[in-house]
Amino acid sequence: MCVKILVLLTGGTIGSSVSGGVISADEGTSSLLTQLYCQRYGRHHVFTVKRIMNTLSENLVKNTLSEMLSAVLSENLSGYDGLIITHGTDSLAFSAPLAAFVLRKLPCPIAVVSANYPLEDKRSNGVYNFASAVALLGSGEAENGQVYVPWRNSNGENIIHLASRVRRADCYSDDVSSFGSEPFGEVKNGIFVRNKYMKELPKDDFDFSPDSFNIKNSVLVLSAYPTFDYSLIDFSEKNRPCAVLQCLYHSATACTVGESESACEFILRCKKKGIPVYGCSFKYTSGEFYETGVKLLESGLIPLKNISEEAAFAKLTFAYNCGYENVEEIIDKNLCSEILPRP
Repeated sequence: MCVKILVLLTGGTIGSSVSGGVISADEGTSSLLTQLYCQRYGRHHVFTVKRIMNTLSENLVKNTLSEMLSAVLSENLSGYDGLIITHGTDSLAFSAPLAAFVLRKLPCPIAVVSANYPLEDKRSNGVYNFASAVALLGSGEAENGQVYVPWRNSNGENIIHLASRVRRADCYSDDVSSFGSEPFGEVKNGIFVRNKYMKELPKDDFDFSPDSFNIKNSVLVLSAYPTFDYSLIDFSEKNRPCAVLQCLYHSATACTVGESESACEFILRCKKKGIPVYGCSFKYTSGEFYETGVKLLESGLIPLKNISEEAAFAKLTFAYNCGYENVEEIIDKNLCSEILPRP
């Protein structure tokens, strides 16, 4: 089956070259990805390639990330069977779920494709990832508006992740996993095979979708670890986040003792300044809790249930910047399968 795919290039490792031992985003690689794909797999599909940006993903800031997503929203996708967005790997696990929220209403499925090494490096998985995206988009299994991340792990498996559940790559192996250890499927011998053990994905019943996307409000992300000193964080009226995401220990706990180390004291301080503090991830919000978790909730922590840290950051960024007035309505909904069923 011949599929027609729009390929939007943004830079990243998959669009980089090496010179003098330095890897840099290179506009000269614009046609290399599709050329290598066609050399390896044949010319069975129609690709329209367009560059919308050229940057390393670690350099994506509020204005450039906004420009990238708004550029995708403005594309005329009529006549295309799917959309592929190339992206760097470093911030992929944050940008991809944000794209999943912003692009939910597009009329075709989307794959965000990246690589562990530049394409001309024989170790690169970039062409494999692109081929997996093509196989998925031509399978009939991918849903319109859903964003996927294909990734070939070091064991040779070509895994398809939901962008709303993809995790950061392992710093040693470069392997990528899904939150809850349930990927969407796998590409075997060029054919997409859906994960038969994955629970049925919920339907998105939220009609709102932005025509463009502009990030003006920042979410501050904090991670729980021993000796964390909250007194080092002091918000002024002119320099403050729209919200704080407190990433908790796996049992939905954080330190609750000590004057400067207590997350409870920090939550109360934020509450006085009108800054909401969200905590992830809770498996449930009723039943038995550790006393530390109870204290966090009593202090005003807003629980986010069964969602990855990356997707929680993306969801809060979307909610506080998409222009929809009722932020909590967005937070409570399962927009793109980012919230897993209760275990």
